[in-house]
Amino acid sequence: MLWRDDQPPVPYKPPTALASCYGFWQQFCAHEYLTQGLENLLYCVLETLNLQPSGMALDDVSSHLTGQDFRSTLVGLFGAGATPRDLMSALKMDSVPSEDHSRAARNEIDATSDKSEWSLADRDGKPEEVAAAAVGILAVLYSKWRSARNEYARYIGTKAGSNLWTGIVLPALDQWLRPDLDWKSAIASLMEPYVLDQHDRVMYEKGRLESCWLHRLDGKIHKDQDYQPVFRSSRHWNCARILRDVGLLDFGSGGEISITSDGRRQLNQILKSDGTLK
Repeated sequence: MLWRDDQPPVPYKPPTALASCYGFWQQFCAHEYLTQGLENLLYCVLETLNLQPSGMALDDVSSHLTGQDFRSTLVGLFGAGATPRDLMSALKMDSVPSEDHSRAARNEIDATSDKSEWSLADRDGKPEEVAAAAVGILAVLYSKWRSARNEYARYIGTKAGSNLWTGIVLPALDQWLRPDLDWKSAIASLMEPYVLDQHDRVMYEKGRLESCWLHRLDGKIHKDQDYQPVFRSSRHWNCARILRDVGLLDFGSGGEISITSDGRRQLNQILKSDGTLK
């Protein structure tokens, strides 16, 4: 949808010629929020370790993060959250979502929803509260993308290699549907492979052992330095500046964007074409 702060959102259907761009853009956004959720958990681990110079075991970190503040934050956000299954039920899932469910969830939890990824990513507060919002992001992504079966997701799957992507991380949340699973176990089983192991893998691949936020020794996690999650740019301004440089857009003194006469001619040509530029 087209969303301007001073007006209601307007649904937008991209032209057929832009179908591939639209499909990959959706995947970009899904993976941007997947990264945000996991990095928020990393931040919560490091904040929990602030007063623990001797380190903490993963189970102890998970126990600390999933206390009363964690659960009450989830209830405030979703209306439920005492267990992972309760959170999934609040998002209308009692089993692995179907492709139809995922499609409906993408329409229902849109940019205007207070359960949207954008809304949850902006959450701050104590580590327990940030952790609750982080698992909320992952649960919403699970609802929207766990069973997505399209060519764009399949393409990413063939190229991702050992990198984290929705096709690897989201199926791990299937266990959140179990009635016997508590949050302490759910968080620990998520953080081990997708936060701690991923941290170490990237550090070793880059060959910069000094560039680390934590290390593990004798069964404990030890903090090395602070980390603050940063929301990645949507690349909107990068694209807008390129279009300005080639004469298709103008920037006003207040930052407003307008299309030039050349830009309008190009846009009309693209929208009327079959996707082949002449």
